[in-house]
Amino acid sequence: MAERRHLGWLPVAVKVGLSVAMIALVLGVADVEAVWVHMTRIEISTVCMAVGLCFAQILLAGARWTIIGVGTGDFVAPWVALRATFAAMFCNQLLPTSIGGDVVRVGLLTGQGLTIGRAARTVVLDRTAGLLSLLTLMGVTGFVLSDQLPESWPVELIRLLPVIAVGLVLVGLFVGDRIAEALETREMLPWFAQLFRDSSALLRQGVRTVVILALSYAIHAASAASIWILARDSGVAIGYAQVLGFLPIVILMLMLPISIAGWGVREGTVVTLFALLGIGSAPAAAVSILWGACIALAALVAGVIWAVSRPKGERLPSGDPPQTP
Repeated sequence: MAERRHLGWLPVAVKVGLSVAMIALVLGVADVEAVWVHMTRIEISTVCMAVGLCFAQILLAGARWTIIGVGTGDFVAPWVALRATFAAMFCNQLLPTSIGGDVVRVGLLTGQGLTIGRAARTVVLDRTAGLLSLLTLMGVTGFVLSDQLPESWPVELIRLLPVIAVGLVLVGLFVGDRIAEALETREMLPWFAQLFRDSSALLRQGVRTVVILALSYAIHAASAASIWILARDSGVAIGYAQVLGFLPIVILMLMLPISIAGWGVREGTVVTLFALLGIGSAPAAAVSILWGACIALAALVAGVIWAVSRPKGERLPSGDPPQTP
């Protein structure tokens, strides 16, 4: 057991090393002094606004997860789900651990009486809603910003992403129950069968589905707004629509599990994308670093709220495999 825990820190150490190396590379290209100059141009009030927008994203994410949970069966109270979201964001952003935020959400909900399978399905559906909205938003990049993308980029594929996303929704809507029936006849697949049943049931609730998608787009809009106000205050000439168009690429890159809280990957991606608009690496790096700091500060606030409101005996999951089915 002790050896397994010791080896569990190896992936974390690798991620820390990669994050440090990538940030050092970006700062080396951008020039540290120039980056600092651009960072000092940004007013404290603007940074506070960006932190507020990042915190608003957490609130919206908690609301979306709650609506998905309630729409697919018995679920915890909204405040419980929001607190679990706070804890998950805190762990994702500020704890150097291999325990992901999704594991935290599942663990905290099982402590409230939900089965592991039921809690995990709500998290998967929540993630799917976010991904579908991201794919459709990425289609905007292919159409609105296609003239600003390198010729080597698969622009046509990017334009097809909304079609793919809509196709996935239609599959879940019209044949989800049939897929579930087919999966139930096979051993070890009942969890996936229920996942398709839940998704099909959720999609049939038209108003609820619209609200879930609206919350997903609102999350992305708030994220783009936080980047945009930081960039604007630093003197970077970039429009909100441009930031919103490039955002899906940044978020998809951040999904790669190769760094700590996206540090390094975020900076490299933002610098690369801003360069397509003729924006220098120094201001782009400054905006990206401050954006990452705002996300971390919002997560810290969320973590403090979770800690002070934590019921007696509630703890974060240990990261060990569940002992009950």
